[in-house]
Amino acid sequence: MLARPSFTSVMVLGAIAGTALVGFVAERAYDAREARAEMLADADRSARDELLALGFTPAGSARARRLNVERGVELMTAARGFELPLGNDPVAGRPPAAAPRARAEVIVSEELDRYPRELLSRARLYRVLLCEGLSEAGRPIPSLPNFQRTLLLDVDAEPGFLRRLVHHELFHFADYADDEQVLRDPEWAALSGSDFVYGSGGRFLRDPKSSLPGSAPPGFVTRYATSALEEDKAETFAFMMTAPGTLSERARTDPVLAAKIARIERQLFSLFPELDRELLRPDGAR
Repeated sequence: MLARPSFTSVMVLGAIAGTALVGFVAERAYDAREARAEMLADADRSARDELLALGFTPAGSARARRLNVERGVELMTAARGFELPLGNDPVAGRPPAAAPRARAEVIVSEELDRYPRELLSRARLYRVLLCEGLSEAGRPIPSLPNFQRTLLLDVDAEPGFLRRLVHHELFHFADYADDEQVLRDPEWAALSGSDFVYGSGGRFLRDPKSSLPGSAPPGFVTRYATSALEEDKAETFAFMMTAPGTLSERARTDPVLAAKIARIERQLFSLFPELDRELLRPDGAR
C-alpha cells in the first residue's frame, strides 16, 4: 500500500510544477516576441530594398550618419523623380536642391535628437526621406507619414513649420504603434464634447492658414486640428514640443486643451514608460 503524501510534500510538488509552467509560458512568450521581431526586421529589409530600387539613397553627411548610429533613424534623399501608387492617390516628388536639403538635415537631426533612441524604435520611425515638390494627386503636401516605416518630408517647408512638422508626424508613428490604428480613440473624442464633429480628414484641409496658431476654436491648437481626431492629437503634441510656453498659457484658461495635453502624456507613457517628463515640458519654445 502506498503511503499517502503529506500536505507539505503536495505543496512543494505543486510549487515545482507551477514554476515549471510559468517558465514554459514565459519561454513561449519570449519566443513569440523574438519571432515577431525577426519578422518585422525581415519586412523592413524588404521595404528598404524597395526604397533603394525607387531611387532613394542614404544621405552621406556626417550629421546623417550620426543620426543613424545614435537614434536609429536613417536619412535618405530622393535621387530622382518618383511616384508611389498608394491607396488614396499617387504621391510624387523629386530630388531636393542642395541648400534646402542641408537645412532640412539639420532641422530633422536636431529635433529627433531630443528623443530617446528606444522611443523612436517603439514608434517604428526608421527613416526620413527628404525630397522637393511632394504632392498627392497633384496637390502639394508638406509630408507623408508611415510609408514603409518612412517619413517623407518636403524640404521647402519654412524652417519653423518644418520643426513642428517633424514632431507632428512622429506622433502619427507613435499613435499607430500604440494600438495599430489612429482613427479611433473614444477617450480623446469625448474631450471635445458630444456636439463636436471632426472634418473629413487632414487631406481635405490643405489651406496653409489652417496650420496657424489661433486659427481654431477653443480646445484646438489650430484649425487643421479640427479636420480629424488623429490630426488633433498630432497637432497638440507638435505644439507641446515646439511652443510649450504658449500652449501652457492657453491651457490655463482652456480646460479641454489641458485635458488633451494630459491625454497625450498618458498615451506616450503607455508606449514608453521610461520617458523623461522633461521631454514633454521643455523650458522654452524654439
